[in-house]
Amino acid sequence: MQILEERSKYDFFIEKNVKKILKHINIGTGIPILPKFREYLKRTFEIYEVQAIILKKNIDKDLFEKDTDDVEGIIIIFNEDPDILFFGFFGIYDNNRYKIDLMVKNLINYAKDHGFNAIRGPVNIPAVIFGFGFMEEGSCKEPFVGCPINPPLYLRIFYENGFYEKYIEDTYRMAAFKFDPRKIKRYDFSDYEVRYPGKEKIRNVMDEMIELHSSIMPEYSNITPNTLKNVQTLFDYIFEFGEEWMVWTLYYKPTEEMVGCGHAAPNPLSTDSRGRYDTARFLHWVIREDHRKKGLAVLMYGDTSLKAFKDTSRTKLKYGTGPFGVENEANIGFAKNITMGKRTRRHIIIEKVL
Repeated sequence: MQILEERSKYDFFIEKNVKKILKHINIGTGIPILPKFREYLKRTFEIYEVQAIILKKNIDKDLFEKDTDDVEGIIIIFNEDPDILFFGFFGIYDNNRYKIDLMVKNLINYAKDHGFNAIRGPVNIPAVIFGFGFMEEGSCKEPFVGCPINPPLYLRIFYENGFYEKYIEDTYRMAAFKFDPRKIKRYDFSDYEVRYPGKEKIRNVMDEMIELHSSIMPEYSNITPNTLKNVQTLFDYIFEFGEEWMVWTLYYKPTEEMVGCGHAAPNPLSTDSRGRYDTARFLHWVIREDHRKKGLAVLMYGDTSLKAFKDTSRTKLKYGTGPFGVENEANIGFAKNITMGKRTRRHIIIEKVL
């Protein structure tokens, strides 16, 4: 452990040992950390070579018979881009304004001292579980994977220190219901087929899914840096806690081209009276541009709904949520008009140029 900066009442340290970081990571998230979640944290932190800035209170340990846990705050930091310092899991034990401000200023000083041109976050990797952004005041506080929970004070103090909004994501609560899209007369889906690679075949289509997603989604929507490093973790999580239908692909049968895909993340934080998972987070709906305006989002949603309600032994959805960038008018329109979606949360990624 390397000392970073010293204050009269507090010390800041850089911690590089992942096991020691994980010991205090709960300070930096309002999402419950299930025992199996720790395996995904450890794997992802090692992949991204995460470090942590630790805030410790100065305590004269000669006065105590035992070692005292004096950690007051934490931020993880990582840099996949030589110009941008990413941060996540920002948290202060008692949400004290003074200590929050100390941590923010220390983060800025660290970035300047190490030659970064910008700071961006929070990105709480793996984001499929711990999400990204600071929650805006008034958002739903019910625990849900991918939806960080934090006091509004955090965001205000970052703004006071010169940070600004980089990306805004709204989460919509969407009705979960079953329907057969092929019975909708206004659409002709005869040339299209929704397929489910499942755990055994996901590697066969993973690269094509990533390429399709990257070619269609705007740059601002790719929040987690270097997603390729962590995509296997994403699918491992989905198939460990979720169902085969939670990853789907859409093919144009005349050419056998993949023209669409998507995935959902199970939410182990909520179960029904029989212990079944009852919610999921629908993360991506991607359709190639030359195949749009043909109702294919309806086809994918309807086809997955048939699969979802066919076997409910482990998952029985009562509703789903969908996160969309505020500029993504197409998906927001789908959520509102097709699934009767209502906005329940807003998360904000912030940035500061140095």
